[in-house]
Amino acid sequence: MPDLYAQSSRVLRISLGFMLGMAAGTWLGIRWSFRTERAQPYRIILVQCAAAALSVLLAVTLAGVPDALRGLAVIANLGFPMLAAVCGTVGGLQFPIASRLFFFSRGERSAGAMYGFDLLGSCVGALAVSLFVLPVFGLYRTAALLAAVNCAAAIGFVVVRRR
Repeated sequence: MPDLYAQSSRVLRISLGFMLGMAAGTWLGIRWSFRTERAQPYRIILVQCAAAALSVLLAVTLAGVPDALRGLAVIANLGFPMLAAVCGTVGGLQFPIASRLFFFSRGERSAGAMYGFDLLGSCVGALAVSLFVLPVFGLYRTAALLAAVNCAAAIGFVVVRRR
């Protein structure tokens, strides 16, 4: 029987890595998005490309890790929390930059409305992935699907920016 303390400690480290990454990403996003007086859409393109690259890296890494290496303590104790921190940083960068673009291009709007749509999208996405996509497709195919979605979003930002 697995040690409950060891399992909860791993989950704690992964959550801590993600939350620290989100905080760092939000701080960097605020500093980066308000450096100039005008909004610069290429920043959201760069962040979305980073998210796409991380998604592809995750899908390739999960598919390439042999079964013998999956249980290594180094991967569980250091690798996943570091990956969570990097993913959290990219996620934290997105909201301040996107809100700067949204408010700059549309004038004064309610910040609560944008935050509400962000929470709604997060909730629907989490429910869809955990209740449908993961059970049906499995971890590797879900990672590949998320990589494809992030790549499509990055390409979409580039196409819209060129118009």
